[in-house]
Amino acid sequence: MKAILRSLLPCLALLVAPGPAGAVVIRDIEFTDWEVVEITSTVELTVSTDEDLYVFVPERLLADTVFIRASLIVFADTAGVDQNDPTLCDAGCPSESFERSGDVVLEIFAPLGDVELTASRVLFSTHPIPEPAPGLCVGAGLVALAIQERPRRRR
Repeated sequence: MKAILRSLLPCLALLVAPGPAGAVVIRDIEFTDWEVVEITSTVELTVSTDEDLYVFVPERLLADTVFIRASLIVFADTAGVDQNDPTLCDAGCPSESFERSGDVVLEIFAPLGDVELTASRVLFSTHPIPEPAPGLCVGAGLVALAIQERPRRRR
């Protein structure tokens, strides 16, 4: 049992320690070592990156207006954009602005005011971006456990 726990320690460290997120390819767009930006309240939002942008919305992006600058825009699953009716930020909302280099995962959990997104490519999805490392570790741990628990034959 101690051997199994020792073999799982590197994987457990991956689950709790910050580090590179790995690489995930979705709809021919590769996301590597991304930074997560979480939006949980109504704001005027500007996000800019020189790489790719993954926009996670649980259902649809609700916003007063949306302006996207990108060479490719992909809507996966049932993700989409709807306009707020009535508009939320006529009287003014706080402003959030993020300028990054590298891939960005944007998680939106609230309706927004005006939204401006600039990236090389933008992918909208209703599924959170998968984390490759923990799944691999769990699989490796299960295999190690199965090998250790196998009955041994006596000669």
